[in-house]
Amino acid sequence: GALAKVASCLGLALRITCFTDGTQDVTGVEDLCPETALALGVLKVLSQEYPNISGRIVDVAKGANQHTVFAALTQEWRADTVLAVRGRRLWQRQHELFTLEVEPRTPRVPLLIIGDLAEGLTLAYARGAREVWKVPIILIGRGLPDPSDWESWLATHDPKTPASQVITGLRKLGTLGEDIIVVPGDESDQVWLEGTLNEIETRIGAVGGVFHVSAMGDASYCPLDEVDRDRFERIIAPKRRGLNTLAQVHAKRSPDFD
Repeated sequence: GALAKVASCLGLALRITCFTDGTQDVTGVEDLCPETALALGVLKVLSQEYPNISGRIVDVAKGANQHTVFAALTQEWRADTVLAVRGRRLWQRQHELFTLEVEPRTPRVPLLIIGDLAEGLTLAYARGAREVWKVPIILIGRGLPDPSDWESWLATHDPKTPASQVITGLRKLGTLGEDIIVVPGDESDQVWLEGTLNEIETRIGAVGGVFHVSAMGDASYCPLDEVDRDRFERIIAPKRRGLNTLAQVHAKRSPDFD
């Protein structure tokens, strides 16, 4: 943030190459690191908020050939390029538009929505799962009161608060405890999360897909030039801890997507 401010004030054009390890799934055997992947979003937003700054990613895996790394650095500069060095091979991310010729596959039930349940896309994911796929949903994390307290919550809180809107929306999507299971708690606690998921999956089956919803919505929005260390930790720390815990818990599972 500080470097970007100085460059902007001085009218300097900056080109940033960000080296990472564990942010790109190329060969299928990489040890991906959700915490490191946060750098991808920061670099993307940096170039949007400061037009004089452009960036690219070079993901270098263990055992990468040094000549290939050099080749990545000497490539013609293109903003938003994502390169990956694997051994002696240099990969570049590209996008291609194509038409899906088969019907999308309905995921195995149930689906898990985890993180800050009161903010962001929680209700959008829940509606999609219930109205489109018609599968049970599990909601685990922070932001909502225990379902046994929902009536008193709605009676004593503004209906426009995020938690109230989510509660009201969920009640329209199915039967609580059957179609919709809500478990408030700290999703970054690995022991608690593992035990909670095991208990629920024993009753209704293995999780078929995961939506992580922490650090989303207006409460987590902040221009980079307003971010200090305390605010950064307040926004990013729960997401970082939650993603790391989720990755460890799901290492033993095989959801269709996460």
